[in-house]
Amino acid sequence: MVDGTGTLIRNKGAVSAQQNATGDFQVIFNTDVTACSYQATLGGPTTSTAIGYVTVAQRLNVPAGVRVQTFNTAPALANIPFFVSVFC
Repeated sequence: MVDGTGTLIRNKGAVSAQQNATGDFQVIFNTDVTACSYQATLGGPTTSTAIGYVTVAQRLNVPAGVRVQTFNTAPALANIPFFVSVFC
């Protein structure tokens, strides 16, 4: 779980997260995830919900990283908290 500022809130296997630009985040895991599948959903660490869109893909040239982009309903890049899962 990553908040809208890019702070890693909860994790299992993730070692860091950061915001690279508005709505553009990087999450690093403790292993190479290039052969895995990724899923992301918007939402916060409590009972809050978020409306918008999210995409997730392999981070270019970072074998242990994924890139997550969050969008509001416009759709425009926006800082929205999200959950990301990696399945290997």
